[in-house]
Amino acid sequence: MNARIKATLVGGLVWIGALAAGNAMAGPDPGLTRVSRDEIAQVRGLTADYVRTPNGYFHASCVQHIQPGEQLRRDGNIERSDGTVRQVAGCAYPHFLRSGLRVEASDGAIHLPTTYNGYLQLVSTTLATGSNRLLAHMTVPANPKVQLDQTLYLFPGLEDGSNVVTILQPVLGWNGYGANNWTIASWNCCKDGTIYVGNNVVVQPGDLIVGNMVHNAGQNWTITAIDRTRPTLPAATLRTSSYGQVFNWVFAAALETYGVRVCGQFPGNSPTRFTSIQAYVGGAPVNNPVWGIQPGTDPMTRCTGAQIVGPKVVNITY
Repeated sequence: MNARIKATLVGGLVWIGALAAGNAMAGPDPGLTRVSRDEIAQVRGLTADYVRTPNGYFHASCVQHIQPGEQLRRDGNIERSDGTVRQVAGCAYPHFLRSGLRVEASDGAIHLPTTYNGYLQLVSTTLATGSNRLLAHMTVPANPKVQLDQTLYLFPGLEDGSNVVTILQPVLGWNGYGANNWTIASWNCCKDGTIYVGNNVVVQPGDLIVGNMVHNAGQNWTITAIDRTRPTLPAATLRTSSYGQVFNWVFAAALETYGVRVCGQFPGNSPTRFTSIQAYVGGAPVNNPVWGIQPGTDPMTRCTGAQIVGPKVVNITY
């Protein structure tokens, strides 16, 4: 994996509380998992008002919930389905990477250290030009054997590898919303210090989840996560601006965790399978992408692994 990837790794994200599927609220969502006392003690500047996300620790007021019928605009405001605009106050707090690095809201972009240990595993490739769609299936793994308030995030994703401003990601999370269960949600992080998330949906081990990021027109994208096993469940959707990004850095599979101290806090021995992975450029599929594996530097990386089974299949192992 090249130095640029090491310099621009960005972490994963999700909100607290055992919210029912499709229970959407406008504005900051109080449902995401709050930081623990241990995390507060370890990260200077972190307080109990912060929550865990796939992209680090964010103050709860800096996480904006977007309803399925709304659209995140390039200016950071939210357009409702009737055309009216909901103004979003700027984030007034820094966020913190899992490593403890402080990022000021005024920075306006994602600034990461040379080696960022937020991800335990990352499988990715860099394309010659931007992708206009990324599709991947995820199988929900078994519940962790040991449940001690840990949060796990699994996702494909898209970034601009040469000018990282934001990441698009449909996320499968364990304990993302303060309950020991699996949920899906779609995210966009972290323009001007704010992170945006759509509705969350509770899913079950063994379910097949389809994550899809697709360019619509102009700078408009739609991120969705759908449970194909339970088609009566709503989709977890986020309609968003790309902020002018060229999404040439493609994540086939990533794993990020919080609060993991022993290997038993991961799912059972069966891997999490990412299948039917397909990036598109100009509407045409990218054939035989050259995936690379970058393990993290966190001590808990030793409990995990990544396997490239083929151009469309990747396993995250525990």
